[in-house]
Amino acid sequence: MLEMAKDNIIHFPKKFQRRVTEKDEEVQKRIAQEHQKIFCQAMCDDITENILIKLHSENINVTNKSFLVDYKIVSEAIRSMLLRTQNLKHTLQKRADKSVTYRKDKQGNPYAITIDYDKF
Repeated sequence: MLEMAKDNIIHFPKKFQRRVTEKDEEVQKRIAQEHQKIFCQAMCDDITENILIKLHSENINVTNKSFLVDYKIVSEAIRSMLLRTQNLKHTLQKRADKSVTYRKDKQGNPYAITIDYDKF
């Protein structure tokens, strides 16, 4: 006679564990980078929107063509800065690295930061 189990637990098969390949890791890395880019873009949009609102509240014409040209440069500089914090590249970073110099104090902290616009 068959002996019945004394509990009502049904044992399911173990989950199949997929092997992680280098290609999978590369895909995960690219996905993480895209998420970082999206995060940086959202932060940049938030910061530049607040700048725009503040300037508009101070009666600055924010629809003027020359204002918008400068505003775009500021926006891209902020995006470049945020991307650099995530070790991601932006075209403006090379120009900034070439044209910006600074001195270091005794603790190694930068100060006296200057821009050589001829190198920009």
